[in-house]
Amino acid sequence: MRILAVVGLAGCGAAPLGEVEIEGGSLALQAQLRAELVAFDQDVGPGRIDLRAVHVTNAVNGGHAGQLRSNEVWIDVHSGPVRVLRHELCHRVSSPDDLAQVPLWEEVAAQLFGSDLAHAIDVYPTAHAQREEAMAQFCEAGPVALSALRDLCPGEDPLAAELADWLMRTIYQNYEAPPLLALDPAEAVTFDGWVTIDSTVAGTTADGLVVVGLDGAWRAASLQTGQRVDADGLRPAPDPDEAPTLRGVERRSGVGLPGGPAAAVGTVDLNHFGASARRLFAYDPAVGAWTTVPQCLDASAQLFSADGGVWTAWREGEVQRWQPVLR
Repeated sequence: MRILAVVGLAGCGAAPLGEVEIEGGSLALQAQLRAELVAFDQDVGPGRIDLRAVHVTNAVNGGHAGQLRSNEVWIDVHSGPVRVLRHELCHRVSSPDDLAQVPLWEEVAAQLFGSDLAHAIDVYPTAHAQREEAMAQFCEAGPVALSALRDLCPGEDPLAAELADWLMRTIYQNYEAPPLLALDPAEAVTFDGWVTIDSTVAGTTADGLVVVGLDGAWRAASLQTGQRVDADGLRPAPDPDEAPTLRGVERRSGVGLPGGPAAAVGTVDLNHFGASARRLFAYDPAVGAWTTVPQCLDASAQLFSADGGVWTAWREGEVQRWQPVLR
């Protein structure tokens, strides 16, 4: 687990984070960091963070991935800079008022510094510092990812949902999550034929048709009914992936239509708790934001595009099914 350090905190009544100076790194990285600063400012509520500058460097003092010194952040360019920035901003919000001084974070800090972070006790010698680092380790996932964790999937630690709920109420209190996108089971389509454990579904250039991959061969079927059709030579069409950034989520797969809807299968890295279960996320251009589809996915889940929409597919034993996410 990477180590991040906080050195000194002060100030309030801040200017917008979008105006903070960014020094170092490529122009593309600076744009990503700027976007995160603007989004974080909105998520926590404008004016809660007094920050003067962000410095991107090839090495941070002490070998840390990131460091907060007074009201400036230093980031190692090799350590996932956007997430590290979010981590340090979480410190900047919480530490002055010791927001994490609650039994919940005392419990988590005791777990972390008794195991994963035992080697870092010298960096975080006080109970306050340990609570704050424990909080930032989870807060860095960001509001999009954390809001999805409020509803547990099988096998996930209930404490993770409790931590996510606290962070959304206390740190990301200004974040307005779009309504959950519930898929209609009545729209699920069943393929007319048996499938194997490695079957896949893909869109095609033919309107209304998909192909199902079975044992190295492709079989055409109706997108809407799942009935097999005679279409020799029909092959998968490439799926575009021009989706906006899905903050804090490790995308396992994704489909994004240019200027249109998008979907992603992703997990959330919770550091001490490991990776979350796979979840489905959807981007509706009419809303302009990612939302969570309340489904816990297994390893068979996949995405594809067809007929101007994004679809999800999965297996149930020897049955292949698919369903529209957004059209």
